[in-house]
Amino acid sequence: MLEPANGPSHRKLKAWHEAQTLAVLTYQTCTARRHVIDRGLADQIRRAAISIPSNIAEGNARGSNKDSLRFLYIARGSLCELESQIDVCFSTQLLSKEDAERLQLQSSLVGRLIGGLIHYRKQKEDERTNPKKPSTQPLPPYSVLRTPYSVLFPTLYPSRNLAQIPQDFPSQPRAVQCSRP
Repeated sequence: MLEPANGPSHRKLKAWHEAQTLAVLTYQTCTARRHVIDRGLADQIRRAAISIPSNIAEGNARGSNKDSLRFLYIARGSLCELESQIDVCFSTQLLSKEDAERLQLQSSLVGRLIGGLIHYRKQKEDERTNPKKPSTQPLPPYSVLRTPYSVLFPTLYPSRNLAQIPQDFPSQPRAVQCSRP
């Protein structure tokens, strides 16, 4: 398959591969239990399962990060829908314990991967809208660093003499370390 011109293929995403595996597993389970599971419920389960990798792929193909996030949220919603349907089928004994556990284990993995993609895309969006670039401003001259507090903060030190430097004012400039939030 050719890679789309606008970026890497959705086929390179682990979340998409695992969602595909979940959809195939769901289809196989519904086919094997077709005599037990109601046809309408089986159709709804299959639609929810196939919606997950489809939305991951469509979101990845979108041009903007915002659109991609929207489709990842839809995929996560479809995953929750599928998990609810698996719970109902297990509770009504339409699914065996082994089948339900296998589907739940795979859906849990897909959920974690989608969550990771959402987190990654959100960080990417934050970086785009609020870039954290290092300051390009030069440090102020040493004389500014030796300026008395009363000049720098006149509202805090209104009665101080401008020539008087507070005792706690450092005589040497200090390096300031910034921590990332």
